[in-house]
Amino acid sequence: MDRTALRMSTLSQANARVTTEVEENVTRYWIKGMKLILNLLIVTILATLLVGVLKAFVDLWSVFHVPVEQVLRQAIPKVIRCSQAAPGYKGGRMDASRNSDRLVLDVLRSSSAPLTFEEIIARIPELSWNQVFLTVDALSRSGEIILSRAGFEYQAIAAGDLTPG
Repeated sequence: MDRTALRMSTLSQANARVTTEVEENVTRYWIKGMKLILNLLIVTILATLLVGVLKAFVDLWSVFHVPVEQVLRQAIPKVIRCSQAAPGYKGGRMDASRNSDRLVLDVLRSSSAPLTFEEIIARIPELSWNQVFLTVDALSRSGEIILSRAGFEYQAIAAGDLTPG
């Protein structure tokens, strides 16, 4: 019995040593993997920062080596294009916005009832959500359309479509 107990104890100790070594190896590889992932993350962040710094230097270089007009056109495109001297000026909005104005007004005039913002977007797939939003905002501010709130949504109707009474 003593020999069997001794062998069992020896096997148990050997099993415990192997288990401990395996756990240590797994832990070691886990730590190495985590260090690798964190290093890659740091390299990615540093590369992104480096690209931003290089872009800033390129922008600064262009300020001193490129004609001022060209720099302004790249840095502040809205300032030059939306000035009153620009051709097609219409209350601060350019020719491209006239097309979206016309599309939104046509959709609203063709509808017999007020349309929600989502319905307007669905009927004009050639315009993005942002373009429709900006157009509706501008038309509302200029009084060409009327916005009203219905529950959690806004409805729009062409100002000329309102009937008295």
